Amino acid sequence: MELSLLAPRSRVYAVEYKGEACALIRANRERFGAYNLELAEGRAPQALEELPAPDGVFIGGSDGELFPILQVAVEKNPAVRVCLTAIAVETLGAAAAALTQLGMEPRITQITVARSRPAGGLNLMLGQNPVWIITGHREALV
Repeated sequence: MELSLLAPRSRVYAVEYKGEACALIRANRERFGAYNLELAEGRAPQALEELPAPDGVFIGGSDGELFPILQVAVEKNPAVRVCLTAIAVETLGAAAAALTQLGMEPRITQITVARSRPAGGLNLMLGQNPVWIITGHREALV
């Protein structure tokens, strides 16, 4: 939704298979007038087959299909830019390995929110659930 609002002249596709999430996407599309957003109902990577070649792909969850999803994106556009998020170390490792296998150089950023806790007369900051943002791309083959 956010991308469709930030890039109103672009075509944005949301791939989703969960009924409740699809309903929310449709409702938000109407609420915000994001008519450049199209919902592709189905599971990735199969739902990606009918979509045009992407310039960029954001993956917020892959349901265990990360490599096949990335593979379809790269087959459609070898110069596709990829951004995905991970909350588990295993997903981070799988993402870095998949991007590397597909000829991309993974770039990893970790973000963490911290909350304070009293510690004597001071405030100790405790990190909460880190999130990794992994990006990758490769140059188009000439």
